[in-house]
Amino acid sequence: MARLSESITLYERTLAASERKLGAEHPDTLMLRGNLALTYLHVGRLEESINLQTQTLTGRERVLGAEHPYTLVSRHNLAVAHKSAGRLDEAITLLRQTFAACERVLGMAHPTTEIVRGSLIAARRDGGV
Repeated sequence: MARLSESITLYERTLAASERKLGAEHPDTLMLRGNLALTYLHVGRLEESINLQTQTLTGRERVLGAEHPYTLVSRHNLAVAHKSAGRLDEAITLLRQTFAACERVLGMAHPTTEIVRGSLIAARRDGGV
């Protein structure tokens, strides 16, 4: 857990510097924001994770487009954060959208498509629709 705390501190500092130097929607800043959000998720800081994942997704949709592979990963990560927070309906909605886009853009055999499919199956199993 101490290593995750160190990671959070480093990510927060690096993200702040990236936002100042490159801007809030630079691809590198978006990547850092998403990585910090995942680290928050791993330590149980769910609301902070959801907030940052939402910002990352919105930025990537604007900068890269709604079906860019990185955008699809961001949508998946936001869904996972919602699932972790017990918001299964929101998670399943995002996972369905992401899975359909992954099928179209990446194909069924792509690793991202397989990960999203697994997450959707798990969310449905855990009580979603």
